[in-house]
Amino acid sequence: MKISVIIPIYNNATHINQLVIALQAQTFTKFEALFIDDASTDNSVATLTAAIGDDARMRVFTNQHHGQSWQRHFGVQQAQYDLISFVDGDDWVQPAFLAHLYTAMRDNDADLVTASYQVQTPTGKLQATDKLTTNAILDQTAYKQALMTDDIQGFCWNKLYRKRLLQQVMIPDENNFFEDTRLNAALVPLLHKIVTIDATDYVYVQNANSVLHQVPTHSDFVGLTATLQAFSALVHSPKDAQLYKYRYLLILTLIIQRTPWRELSNPALSAAVSDFATDQTSLRGVTSKVKWLFAQLLAQHQIKLAKLLLIILFKIRK
Repeated sequence: MKISVIIPIYNNATHINQLVIALQAQTFTKFEALFIDDASTDNSVATLTAAIGDDARMRVFTNQHHGQSWQRHFGVQQAQYDLISFVDGDDWVQPAFLAHLYTAMRDNDADLVTASYQVQTPTGKLQATDKLTTNAILDQTAYKQALMTDDIQGFCWNKLYRKRLLQQVMIPDENNFFEDTRLNAALVPLLHKIVTIDATDYVYVQNANSVLHQVPTHSDFVGLTATLQAFSALVHSPKDAQLYKYRYLLILTLIIQRTPWRELSNPALSAAVSDFATDQTSLRGVTSKVKWLFAQLLAQHQIKLAKLLLIILFKIRK
């Protein structure tokens, strides 16, 4: 079997050369790399074309701007091979990245392989993520529950997929907030054997301009709500229900943590948080995470949002 590596790019001119070099250094050589340009406004395509040179394994596509989820979908449609891997255009990979994923899938006849990764800080330092995976074989239920608790994260780029399974659930999603998590949640019912490996060959480059480091927008809340709906479809037991509540609280925590304190009293943001919270009418119970957030808001004299959070507390305890 061979691997199609799909790389959406958007204004990645400063990073793309390093990624091309990293792919050309792969010890597993039976792959193609599909670079899908999302209407970059810098010189990403020119830089990329020069870096690729005459490497026939690599192809470049230029599309209108739709976001990385749409471009991933386009890439899968263009892929020639049965196995699919994704890489983001501002990240890079160690030489054994594809080899470790491929070996785990081949040796275990797995439906999906997921690995650990490293983080490259803005200073260039590499450090291990706090979400390290171990070498294990999971069934559908164990994988689903690990995905719901974020013990296995919903990224596309640290995994190896079978194209025939992706094609059954993959749709062009133009909301690019948590879109990869929604895709992985939709894939769960089709999976029977999932292999996790402790390899840290993928290098996630921290980027202050990424969507996870920006103040939430209305579109983000739409994406968050859609993500919770995707997880809600996986609830089939009391334990699933409990883990679903936990996932909701993780997302609520993310909303607060990625919002500057000065923005928390913004009426539009408060209204968006309120709308998002009141959508989750099926939740029951409360955890220390929400209590901690409430205490933090009070400490920062964010009374308006603290009151909103108190409303949320009562709502999910009903």
